[in-house]
Amino acid sequence: MSGMIPPAWVMRRPHWPLVALIVLWTAQAPFYTTVGLSEGTRHSPLLAVPLASTIGALQLRHSLHAARGELPRGWPWTLTALALLANVPLLWFGQDWEALGMFVIASAMLLRGWAK
Repeated sequence: MSGMIPPAWVMRRPHWPLVALIVLWTAQAPFYTTVGLSEGTRHSPLLAVPLASTIGALQLRHSLHAARGELPRGWPWTLTALALLANVPLLWFGQDWEALGMFVIASAMLLRGWAK
């Protein structure tokens, strides 16, 4: 029994769907925070956008390395930074910021390299 052959677009650009998903997910939290979607409290995008961009860049770094079967250099530090950047702003931004916590869970894939 042979494995399934992926579609041609996956073979040509295998990382674009991953990049698109991370960018869209990253844009969600600053939008919700700026608009004040769930709690009704609006916050300035001057803090939310750079924080979310940093979180998205760290997650993208982790995901692209993991997709290649590698560990990024300094991954314990970037994983720690990701966890802090995703969770500490919850104190100010509240529930609108919670979506970025999924990046910390997704980056737990790097912990498999800890045992090596």
